[in-house]
This record gives sequence, structure tokens and C-alpha cells, in this order.
Amino acid sequence: MIKVILGYMALLTCLFAQNVQVKSYYGKYDISTKEVGKVALSLNKPVQENWIFEKKANEKYKIAVLFPHIKDSYWLAINNGILEEANRLGITFDLYEAGGYNNFGKQKRQFLKVLKSDYDGIILGSISYDKLNNDIKNSDIPVVEVTNDIEAGFIKAKSLVSFFDMGYKAGQYVIKDAKDKYMKVAFLPGPKNSGWADDTYFGFLQAIKDNRAKNIKVYKPFFGDTGIASQKGLIKRSIIKYKEVDYLVGNAVAASIAPDVLKSLNHKNTKIVSTYIIPEIFKMIRQGKVAAASSDMTVIQGRIALDMITKILNGKKAGVDFAFRAGPNIPVLTKDNIVKYKYKSIFGDKNFKAKFSNK
Repeated sequence: MIKVILGYMALLTCLFAQNVQVKSYYGKYDISTKEVGKVALSLNKPVQENWIFEKKANEKYKIAVLFPHIKDSYWLAINNGILEEANRLGITFDLYEAGGYNNFGKQKRQFLKVLKSDYDGIILGSISYDKLNNDIKNSDIPVVEVTNDIEAGFIKAKSLVSFFDMGYKAGQYVIKDAKDKYMKVAFLPGPKNSGWADDTYFGFLQAIKDNRAKNIKVYKPFFGDTGIASQKGLIKRSIIKYKEVDYLVGNAVAASIAPDVLKSLNHKNTKIVSTYIIPEIFKMIRQGKVAAASSDMTVIQGRIALDMITKILNGKKAGVDFAFRAGPNIPVLTKDNIVKYKYKSIFGDKNFKAKFSNK
């Protein structure tokens, strides 16, 4: 019986540690070569590779995890990925969430509090692109960024995809779907100066420029927090202001509530495209309510972030022994191809509830 149990545990460990295809950047991170929405030029050209997860943690590390919020399924998926890897490796973590992208002050206080505690490392989902630069510089423990890009010159590693690329992919979809017809686009990126939201917008515009799609008119965007009430108001404002909108493109919260809001405004023919994906969007693509969504495979980002901090604490060097920056490949999910993707591979366990600690 003991052999059966041990064999089952080994199988679970193998399944959770399975390798994933990622886009990786090696080399030295130089902040002077970093621009918003772009990979630092000091890093080497990207390579496609399998991410190899650590087999074990050398010690029972204690990690602090800081999120902008945990009020939607996007960050829940990242939480899920971190939990899976932490449990597999025997690492403990505590999760702190700031309550929203408007609460940078709270996240900064949480960060400073964590530095005074007995944590071995930090996984940070930063609210701001550059406002924690000095705090990270003064940190005595390693900090790994997850999902939201950050400028900080002393960040140790980054587990994320380019939201510029996410927006670019959404732009490519709209260009192809428009079929040379003149189309007007309302854009709701998300929180201004969050880094990722601005990046999706600039990436979308770059796709239009690169493809010389003069038939696509993109209206001035409406930025705002990803709370439901905020996004509902922004959708209404964009439709009232612009009147003729063929595509509503934006963050997943906006996309998830857009069908009902557009219906109430008698804009049922407006197509909805999300710059990233959450479970609600996954379901709505299947139903035909949302046309498409870029997917950044968030649960994998969480797993890689936990693995990165473990690698660093185990004595490995980012950019040399493993990629300084890495993230899963970005597919665009539509009703035609969504059957190829399993729910768990993108979001983790269904009905997952936030886990603020795994002690």
C-alpha cells in the first residue's frame, strides 16, 4: 500500500512539474535599455524552449506574494499556479492584495511591511510600472515580477508575457476579421499607467500601423480600473460619445459585461474582442458572445514565478542559468479554435477560491 501511495505522489509531482513551451530572454537586464511595453534591449533575442521546473527546494522557503487585487478570475488563476508549485515544492507563501489598481499606496505599504518580516523572497504583481523602483533596489531579498511588467533595475526575474504582444495579437485579429471593410474601434485598455493596460493599447495600434490597415479607425481610449462598475460606465461613455462602433476591444472585465451593456444600448452588432482571457470570456467565446481573446496562460505564469524565486533561492542566476524573462506563447482564442484548449491549461482548477496562505 505504501508503494502505491508513493507512486501516486510521484505521478502527481510529475504532472504538476510538466514542462511548458515558453518565450525566453537570457542576458543582463539593463534599465537604461528598457522602454514601456518593450523588452529591454540589453537582453538577448528571444528563444523558444521548454521551461524546466525545479525538482526540489533546497530549504522550506517562505515567500510573500503581492497582487494588485484578487477580485476577478484573472488573478485567481495566477494564485492557483503559485499554490500548485508551492505545494509541490514544500514552500509556504502569504498573499497580500491591495484591493485594486487605484491603491498603489496600500501596495507600497504592504511591500515595505514584507521587507521587515522573515520572508525569503517576494513575488510581485506590481500596480505601478516604476513607482516601486527604489524600494526594490533597497530590498535585501530577491523580488520576482509576475504578469505586470515593471521597470525596476534590481528586479531579479520576470514571469510574464508582453501585453504589447497581447494587444498586437488582438489587432491582427480585427484586421483579418474586418476583411478590408472600414471599421471603427472603441478601446478600453484598463487602468492608466498600470503598464499592461497601456501596452495592450500601443500594441494594438502597432498592429494597425505594421499592416497598413487604413480601414481601421481606433478612437481615443477610455482608461479605468477593472472593477465591473467602472468598466460598465466606460462602455456606456464610449458608445454615447462615438456612436458608431464596430468593435469594442479591451480588458477582459469590459469584454465580459459588454454583451449586456451593448444590448441595452441597442448596439448588438458590435463585435467584442478581449486583450486577455478570464474564465467568463472563455465561456462567452464558446457561446459566440465574444469574438476573440488573446490568452496569456495565466496559471502557467504563476507557476513559473514561483519556480523562478525557488531557482534564485536555490543559488541559480537569472539570465544565465535560466531565463531572466519568460512567458508562455500567446494564442488568440476564437469560436473556431477554442476546442483545442483545455480550461485547466489556461486557468487551473475550476471553482478555485483565493488562497491567501498554504501554511
